[in-house]
Amino acid sequence: MLTFTTDALRPQDRFEHWCEVRGKSLFGVTIELERDKRADFRGRFSATPVGSAVLAQMSASSYCVSRTASDIARVPSNSLHLAWQVRGPGHMNIGRDRVQFVRNGDLVFGHSNLPFASTPERTDGFDFFSLKIPATDELVLGARIEDAPPVALAYSATIWVGRARRSGWRVSVAAR
Repeated sequence: MLTFTTDALRPQDRFEHWCEVRGKSLFGVTIELERDKRADFRGRFSATPVGSAVLAQMSASSYCVSRTASDIARVPSNSLHLAWQVRGPGHMNIGRDRVQFVRNGDLVFGHSNLPFASTPERTDGFDFFSLKIPATDELVLGARIEDAPPVALAYSATIWVGRARRSGWRVSVAAR
């Protein structure tokens, strides 16, 4: 398990360290925050492997995050990314003049190698879980998924998890 927190760092060093460790190196994203808010920044991150996937939890002060073409070239990741925005709504620009609002409790799904830019709606921080699953041919059944933009699943969607008699666990998502 990988765990990181800014608590032991000097307040003036927290945001810059978070940008380098969590942003550029670990996830290949660009993080921005107004200079006058950086001294108040706090963040906690933990990740654990689940087979070949990675389950992560993050809680931090509000900031803008993007994954640019240069971020993708620097830290590529052929993965499906499922995220749960527990708290901290915002706007997510997924390109081609498409902007989505991500509410508290929304699930977001997409491919990790596509650009996006996310801006928080509020300044009181966020809580977030993500599952990053390597996109193998076996997983995607030969389908092309590299162009699946990060999209919020319908707010009215429900998730049902049950056990089928012969085929094991089954998960389905349906709109209400």
